[in-house]
Amino acid sequence: LWAIHKKQSLEVADRFEEAELSQYSSRMRECAVWLSFALEAKNVDEFIFRLKNARFCRVRLCPVCQWRRQLMWYARMCKAIPLIYQDYPSYRYLFLTLTVKNCEIEELRQTLQSMNKAWKLLTKRKKWPAVGFIKSVEVTRGVDNTAHPHFHVILLVPPSYFSHGYIKHDQWVELWQSCLKVDYEPIANIKV
Repeated sequence: LWAIHKKQSLEVADRFEEAELSQYSSRMRECAVWLSFALEAKNVDEFIFRLKNARFCRVRLCPVCQWRRQLMWYARMCKAIPLIYQDYPSYRYLFLTLTVKNCEIEELRQTLQSMNKAWKLLTKRKKWPAVGFIKSVEVTRGVDNTAHPHFHVILLVPPSYFSHGYIKHDQWVELWQSCLKVDYEPIANIKV
């Protein structure tokens, strides 16, 4: 997997170079070029390799660093989910995807900032149904080489959400549009 992510990282570094963002490009080219492992005993008969040292660029759009961040959050979620089920046994989960129009790569930082500002407004709305959430930002490439930023969110809602307080799809779109303060209807998708 490392080789795949490193190859993708070099492709993203090329895009940063094209956008005249050479500081990010050079950091990403040096990301994870060396890795130091140690052999650890899992038990008497079993040994495993553990990553002990490496240099990562920590650029937000670096595929190598994103992959490592994903592994870290996955481990955290694996620890947290049993505790959430224990504390909220009858609560339900919703999967929400919120998007905006594609933007040029040079506008990505500003677009993500406005999306995060809109997200904060959304969570403070009176209609906000969740007692907790996990939000992830994903940026994919559009067919015209533009950036397609969007949020993936897991919402924890009380069991009463479906009987009263339910928000229809059209209402999610309206809420997201008003928080973004845009003149177009952004895409919002909600599923149980």
